[in-house]
Amino acid sequence: MSLIPGLKNVMTALNHRSWIAGDDGSRSDYSVIGGPHIDKSKYVTGLIGSRSNLQTQIYSEKRWVPLPVTSDMMAIFPGLRIGSLSKIPPTLHRILLESPADKQDSDARNITLSLALVSRPTDVPKETIER
Repeated sequence: MSLIPGLKNVMTALNHRSWIAGDDGSRSDYSVIGGPHIDKSKYVTGLIGSRSNLQTQIYSEKRWVPLPVTSDMMAIFPGLRIGSLSKIPPTLHRILLESPADKQDSDARNITLSLALVSRPTDVPKETIER
């Protein structure tokens, strides 16, 4: 909603009030399995799912902040290509895996649905696209 004209300042103020204090990404019980990156070929990415020991974090205000990925809420963040349409900056993010305290824990389940808006390739023959 902070991208909607007229609501940016209000939503930014609300977001700042709800930030979790500290840098949760520096905990020793997590391993980085998807290094810091920007989705270069996507306009936006949406994540929804059920995660027990997997976490996506975004980099904001010089710290890593957990991105809520739940089964009843979609987290949406911009990729690099959105900049060609607007002045929205892409979101730097990473993926962490929690190291279980008990290595025998096999009940950990992570299900993530990733939806993305990508551009149509321009160098692919039209016949290939229509198939």
